[in-house]
Amino acid sequence: MDNSDSDRLKATPLEVHYHTSDHNCRSFQINAGSLIQDPNTNGHETNRLRVWAKHEANNRRSEDYWRWVHLPANNKTWAEHAMYQLSDMDDETLKIYRNGINAFTTESYHEIRGPAQHARFRQPIFKPLSGSRGGIFSLVIPYLDSESLICLLNFYNKQPCHTVECDHNFEKQETSKELYKAPDSPASFHTPLTLDQSYYLSLHNSRLRDKDQVVIEHVERQEMLQPRTGTARPRRLLMVNQMWVWKVDAATLITAFPDRRHPYQTNLSERITENIKASPPSTIASVISRLLREVTGFVDAPTNAGLTDNVFHIFEQSVAYRAQEDADCYARFNKLQKDLNILETEKILRGSSKVRDQKTMDIEAQLCNITKEVDHLCEIKDIKDELKMIHKVLEDQKAVIDQYTTSYEELNFGVNEKQSDRGKEWVSGDGESQLLLETKNMLDLRISKVKSLFTDASTVENSLNHLLDLKQKQGSLIVVRDTRSLANEADQRAKDSAWQSKLLFIFTIVTVLFDPDPYIFYIHINGGSNSRIPTFKRGRSGLEIVATTFR
Repeated sequence: MDNSDSDRLKATPLEVHYHTSDHNCRSFQINAGSLIQDPNTNGHETNRLRVWAKHEANNRRSEDYWRWVHLPANNKTWAEHAMYQLSDMDDETLKIYRNGINAFTTESYHEIRGPAQHARFRQPIFKPLSGSRGGIFSLVIPYLDSESLICLLNFYNKQPCHTVECDHNFEKQETSKELYKAPDSPASFHTPLTLDQSYYLSLHNSRLRDKDQVVIEHVERQEMLQPRTGTARPRRLLMVNQMWVWKVDAATLITAFPDRRHPYQTNLSERITENIKASPPSTIASVISRLLREVTGFVDAPTNAGLTDNVFHIFEQSVAYRAQEDADCYARFNKLQKDLNILETEKILRGSSKVRDQKTMDIEAQLCNITKEVDHLCEIKDIKDELKMIHKVLEDQKAVIDQYTTSYEELNFGVNEKQSDRGKEWVSGDGESQLLLETKNMLDLRISKVKSLFTDASTVENSLNHLLDLKQKQGSLIVVRDTRSLANEADQRAKDSAWQSKLLFIFTIVTVLFDPDPYIFYIHINGGSNSRIPTFKRGRSGLEIVATTFR
């Protein structure tokens, strides 16, 4: 790591927002290098932030304003420094505060680590500080995003990307990994994970699986089915990122999640900022509710997730395509069966021929060929596998939102019956409970959609397995038929051989009987002076034996 990489990381822009109950929003620009300086240093920009924060705090009552800092990376160290800088405490109090903050952020970190080097992420959870009545909490929620496959592969292969900004973003990521690495303890910095990396913690190399993602194959299939326009469709694969949220007091909110490493379309942070500025919230609880709505709904619109189509539509089309391929396989199998029956009928009526026998062998070979079916089965299993991963992300989102909603309802965030009428009017604010309910309902619909897609994919998988079973049975029938045919041929050859033996015996007898030359057998009898020679001759009654004695 050289100084230019470190300087580039320090120059990462951050933004501090100050919101007030009269729907006013003010912002303060600062870079990461200034924010992560030691709080006791006298950096000009850091002091300017502290003075500005103190001025804003002094001009407002505690219930009238709150501040929100967003960090464009999952970096625990940056978040802790942001908490220090916004605390507006004297040195002695700040030391105690720092110890308390460090203890809480570490206790609520809940890092999950796998065998693979990349397998580091925080457990999705809503964790309030004990005794704070919801005033201080840590929240981790995953969400689906996308990245350019080409940029990611270029990074893996250590090749330059097509934009300088993309290269710089990857360099900043590697610099952060080097600065905040912790081999034997929870890592302060976490990198984005691909869909497969987020699920398979022992997957050391995900490049092949990344290139075969359903969304990538969908783009390639569209290019194959539709005429070329001269412009290549972008290959973007699904990623699983995490939004980290800390509410460190009644008026301070800190979020951290990564921006895309290649520049295209709107990032989640930009979308949230646009939403906040378009309709400024009146409570910090409203900000949190909007964050949860935006992070869970980011995958729905194609321009949000960075894909050319809605991700659920892509999976729906992919399942439908495999279902059509399955139907085509059945139609092809049925046609081959009919062709085979026609040949068998012709063989019975006209007898066998070399041409007909060769056609029969070719059709039988196609009937037993399972290459296409196995390919389709692998594809549908990949679809089910990725749907399972997406379902896990959605279920984690639901669990975190349920935990937060339960805490919100039980502790009644922000509600204080002792407030003035103006305070009560402010509390009613933006309908946070209704917003959370709508978010949960939309999330339930997405989960239901994924389950439906999984069921459809399972139906296609079962159908393909049934076709493979039919082909296996067809192959077994062909083997049985061929075995029986060979047995019949062997039996026929045995019968033919026996018949030939009988014919040969008869032929031999006939030859002996009807040969015109007589057969004379000379028999030498030992122990006597006479020798008799039996002579065979033909008579009226057949073959007569005449013994002739020689002296």
